[in-house]
Amino acid sequence: MAVFEDDEAEVPMRPAFPAEALVPKCETNASAFVAAHPEYDGRGVTVGILDTGVDPGAAGMGNLVDVVDCTGSGDVDVSTEARARRVEGEDEGEGEGWWWEVEGLSGRTLRLSPGWNICPFPGADQAGNEDQDQDQNQGQDEDEGGRSAGEDKEEASAGTVPVRLGIKRAYELFPSKLVRRLEAHRAVAFEAAQAGHAAEVRARLASWHGSHPDAAKATRAEVREREDLASLLAVLELGAGSDEARELCLSDPGPLYDCVVYHDGERYRAAIDAGGHGDLTSAAAGMTDYAAEREFRTFGSADLMNYAVNFYDGGRVLSIVCDAGAHGSHVAGIAAGRQTSPGDGGVDGSKSGAAPGADIISFKIGDTRLGSMETGTALTRAMIGAVRKKCDVINLSYGEGAAVANSGRFVRLAEDLVHRHGVVFVSSAGNNGPALSTVGAPGGTSSALIGVAAYVSPDMMRAEYGMMTSAPAVAGGGGTEEGAADAEAFVEDATNVAAATESNEEEEDDSAEDGTKEVV
Repeated sequence: MAVFEDDEAEVPMRPAFPAEALVPKCETNASAFVAAHPEYDGRGVTVGILDTGVDPGAAGMGNLVDVVDCTGSGDVDVSTEARARRVEGEDEGEGEGWWWEVEGLSGRTLRLSPGWNICPFPGADQAGNEDQDQDQNQGQDEDEGGRSAGEDKEEASAGTVPVRLGIKRAYELFPSKLVRRLEAHRAVAFEAAQAGHAAEVRARLASWHGSHPDAAKATRAEVREREDLASLLAVLELGAGSDEARELCLSDPGPLYDCVVYHDGERYRAAIDAGGHGDLTSAAAGMTDYAAEREFRTFGSADLMNYAVNFYDGGRVLSIVCDAGAHGSHVAGIAAGRQTSPGDGGVDGSKSGAAPGADIISFKIGDTRLGSMETGTALTRAMIGAVRKKCDVINLSYGEGAAVANSGRFVRLAEDLVHRHGVVFVSSAGNNGPALSTVGAPGGTSSALIGVAAYVSPDMMRAEYGMMTSAPAVAGGGGTEEGAADAEAFVEDATNVAAATESNEEEEDDSAEDGTKEVV
C-alpha cells in the first residue's frame, strides 16, 4: 500500500474486487453447504462439459482429466506410412550429431529427434491407445514375427524406422475470430517482405536501365531479362493496387502443419511441426492421449492456441483437440474450476467453481468449422463418451427453440442416458424471458433434463457489470475516499436499474402532473 513521505498516512485504495460474487454460490447455497460439509465439494464426482471445448491451459483447470473432440474438426488422417532414415550431421554447423529424416506430406523435409524411442507399430488388430488392452500396452518385447525389441532397435540405429504422416490446415482448428486476427498479423509480415522484395527488383531494374542507355541495342536475352524484372515487379506490387487485386494477392490459406506419428513400444505419440520449419530434433517426445499424461502444448506465440491429442482407429486417426471458443472453459470454471491460493496452495473458495473437488471431462460438441455450432453426431458421440468415461453429471449449455417438447432423437438418447445409466443431465434453458415460450430446448422442454434458466443477483450485477471506482479517481492515478464513495453509490444505482425501469412508467405519470420528469 502506498504511503506518504512521513511514512504514516496511508493512501486509501479502491475497494477489493468481489470475486466471490462472480459465481452464484451464495445464491444457490453452495457456499453454505460446503462450509457445513467441507468434504462434499464434488470430490469423487466426474462432470462432463458438453460445449465448445475446455482449454487445458486455462486457470483453474488442473482437475481437467480428459478432453474429447466429438465433432471431428481436429481429425487428421495419419494412415500414410513411411520410413524415416538415419542422417548424420555432416554439413557445416551441424556438428557430429544425427537425426531421423522423412519427407512430410507438405513436401517439407522433417528432421526427427534421435531421442525419440521409435518402435515398430503394433499389429492391425490392436486399437488406439485408449482401447488397447493393458497387457498390450505394457512391455511389448516381441513383434508378430518374433523379433525382439533389442533387435529392432539395433536395426533402427543403423537404418530406418517406421512413422505415419498426416497434414492439417491451422485454420480448420482455430476459431473464426482467431483466424481473422492471425490473417491480419500475417498480412503485416507478408506485406513487409513483399515490400523488401519489390525494392530489390526495382534496384535491379534501375541497374538494367543504367547499363543499357540505348535499350534498342539490347540483345534478345537482355530484353527478356528486363521484361522478367518488370513482370516480377508488377506481381509484387499487386497488393498495393485495387481492393480486388489486394484480396487476390493477400488471400491467406494459413499455416499447414505436418504431423508425424510413431509408436514408442507402449503408446502412440504424435509430433506437430507447428513452426513450419521442419526441424523437430530439439522437440520433446511426441504427445500421447491427453488422459494418459495430461499434456498440452501451444501452437505458437502469435496464436496462443493450446491443444492436446488423442488417437483412434489403431493410431491411424490423430485427433488434435482445440476449443472452438471460450464458452466451454467459462462453463467448466463455474461448475468445478479449482483455483489455488498463492500461499498454502489450497483451494481458493472465492475464485473456484461450485464443486472444485470434482474432475472435469471436456466433450467438444461445437464444431470449429461451423462457427462452434453443435451437430447431432457430436452430441451423440458426447453422450456415448459420457457413459464410457463414467461421468456422474453432464452439463450442456447449448440450446435453441423447439416446437414440440420431449421429442426427437437427441431427447430419446438423453432419456436413456438418465434413466438407464443414471447420469444427471443438466442443461441451460436459455437467457430469454421471463415469459411464455422463452425457454430453450432441450433444457426447458425435456423432462429428463434439469433445466436452469438465466439469473443475475444484485451481488452478481455488482461484480460483473458495476464500476469499481469513479472516473475522477482513475484519472487522478489512485483511489480516494470521495472516489470510493462515488463508486459505491454508482454500483448501488446500477443494481437498482432493473427495478427502476419496471416502475418508470408509473413515475412518468406522477411527474407529469407537476410538470417534471425523472430520467432513469
